[in-house]
Amino acid sequence: MFVFTLLISRLVPAALGLSLFLILGRFGYDWFAPRSRVLARVLFASVLGLGGLILLPYLLRTGVLLGAELAFEKDKWPDANGRFVLYRRLGGRTSETLNLDWASSLINMRRWREAETVLVSGVRRTPRGVDAYPRTILLLGMCRYFQGRFDESEKAFRAVCSGSNETVCHYFLARMADRRGDASGAIEGYRRSLRQTPQFFPAVYHSIRLLLASGDRSGARAVFQQFVGTGGVGDAPETASLGRAIEAGGGELPDREFFLIQN
Repeated sequence: MFVFTLLISRLVPAALGLSLFLILGRFGYDWFAPRSRVLARVLFASVLGLGGLILLPYLLRTGVLLGAELAFEKDKWPDANGRFVLYRRLGGRTSETLNLDWASSLINMRRWREAETVLVSGVRRTPRGVDAYPRTILLLGMCRYFQGRFDESEKAFRAVCSGSNETVCHYFLARMADRRGDASGAIEGYRRSLRQTPQFFPAVYHSIRLLLASGDRSGARAVFQQFVGTGGVGDAPETASLGRAIEAGGGELPDREFFLIQN
């Protein structure tokens, strides 16, 4: 749907520009036709040719941008990124919405620094502070987390930790507490994430891992049963391994990093 909207938004100005050159060409033709039809025709063709030269770069950028968005929708991240880069090199302007798709392609390729640069380039600064979409701030928090910049990441997540963002925000806040050795804070963060989305497997996994490590087998079983009972299956082998770990009374579940696909 977004690609169709983008196509219309790009073609309307092109159609208006073409109409303008047709009007100018016709006006010039009518002006010179009584004096010389040959000159009038040459002038008309020249105006149309000039219009084509002016519109060609715009149409070329439009084609590249549409290709980038189509590649993004098909999860072809390297292709999408390459087309976004080409679009910028051709002089194309991006919006915050386009930057989100571009940055998401880079995030899916785990190119955190480049994704952060793209996101920051679309942020508007006003006298009252930063004006950005909540999703932009959310993705900035993710990029900074995976670069190990936890203080900056935490500020970003806390700034947008409400509504539909709560699952991801509380999960990453818990991960940072986990990485800092604050097991109780991490467990509470994972629980908050699961209150919003009980089927969110990364929070389920780490919550069970920490609960088993602390000897709370019943708590781990409760998290697992809620996950399965609400329809969560995750990766089936992963789910089965969690169940076995709980029934075995623990064991060492590895501290894994989950990468969330952005689309």
